[in-house]
Amino acid sequence: MEKGFFRQDTDTKAIASGFVALYDGLIASEFLGISMHDSIDSWRSTVRAIIAGIS
Repeated sequence: MEKGFFRQDTDTKAIASGFVALYDGLIASEFLGISMHDSIDSWRSTVRAIIAGIS
């Protein structure tokens, strides 16, 4: 935010909590049978969407 990569009104604590929840959910889904490859694809897609939304 200081360097201008993200908007000033970005709630960084909420974004960080969201990333932790996403990670935890994807790890849990692997225990339920979702492939690691699918989890990685989901992680990348979601992180890209979040970053695009706060940039």
